[in-house]
Amino acid sequence: MFIARVFLSLCVGLVLVAPCAGLTQTSAATPLPVIVIPKADLSSMNFLVGTWSCSKQESGLPAPYTATVTYAVSPDGRWIEQTSVWDPVPWFPNKWTSNDKITYDAYTKRWVDVEYDEIGGYFLATSRGWAGNTIVWHDPTFTPSPKVASATDTTMTKVSDSKVTSTWSITKPNNEIISANTTCTKS
Repeated sequence: MFIARVFLSLCVGLVLVAPCAGLTQTSAATPLPVIVIPKADLSSMNFLVGTWSCSKQESGLPAPYTATVTYAVSPDGRWIEQTSVWDPVPWFPNKWTSNDKITYDAYTKRWVDVEYDEIGGYFLATSRGWAGNTIVWHDPTFTPSPKVASATDTTMTKVSDSKVTSTWSITKPNNEIISANTTCTKS
């Protein structure tokens, strides 16, 4: 009786292990495809790398916001990382920092900019890229709110390797239009 139980246990064990052993041999014999993710071609944005002084004037405000903006290529070479340190102004007496990560998605053939800041702001923008010296950024996540009925795309113009300008505007629910013009110069 003992021998029959041992034999039965061995048979059950073989039934359970044999299919697994077969799978192991098959998967080991079949080479796995190697997935290669190409690095983003950041060359059209490389002129940004460095430190910039920026001034953003919004309509209806008495003075511009100013910031020191630094661009650097990430250690892995896949992102341009932007850090903006905004100076306090009388109507917003807080210094704050925003961070952007910009890359090119070769599969969708578009630039992507993901921004967040330490005061709860966030922004996502995509662009098809440069057309001459202009790049237009679109926010695919924009949703009208009680404070903003609509928003234009942001248009950035490369004046030179050391000067860029940007413009955008929003329309409030009361149809008031707030426009913003930013000028940045490389230090």
